[in-house]
Amino acid sequence: MRNDAEIKSKVEQLSLCLDRDIDNMQKTLLRLDEMRSAVIKRNDAELVKLLDEIRCEMQAYETQQSQRSGIREELAGMLGCSCEEMTLTNLQRWLPEGQGRELAEKKERLKILAGRLKKEYSATVFLLAECSRFNRLMLNGIFNKQKPDVITYNAAGVANEERKPAFVNMKL
Repeated sequence: MRNDAEIKSKVEQLSLCLDRDIDNMQKTLLRLDEMRSAVIKRNDAELVKLLDEIRCEMQAYETQQSQRSGIREELAGMLGCSCEEMTLTNLQRWLPEGQGRELAEKKERLKILAGRLKKEYSATVFLLAECSRFNRLMLNGIFNKQKPDVITYNAAGVANEERKPAFVNMKL
């Protein structure tokens, strides 16, 4: 077990990581809102811009996750527990009142943001699923790819499919 100054330093590093996590979640919430808006307005340029931003920030986010995991492992070693036991709740118990309260506030903020993110993500998935369904219905209406309206059989047992006329006739 290391001294309190080293633990305090690691907790401060973890606190900075949590601040960056909060910022990332807020940016993600904003992006989901912008994405839904761009889909509704059919703004392809905005969608491309959003995808480029997401790609650029993926590396930074992966680095952030790696740093958080490393700090968590180091704190677990300093406090003599396993990495699985090193949660914010358990860490709060080992810290002085002031630091523990700061971590509790950040943990609560992350929980609230995670709940909002789950809700916004579900709304975005629903919107995209509805867009896909609507596009499929439009294509079926244009090309008449759905099942035949009426199937009849002649005396030889050959099926005759009667379809409503398609907007675009695919027969040559």
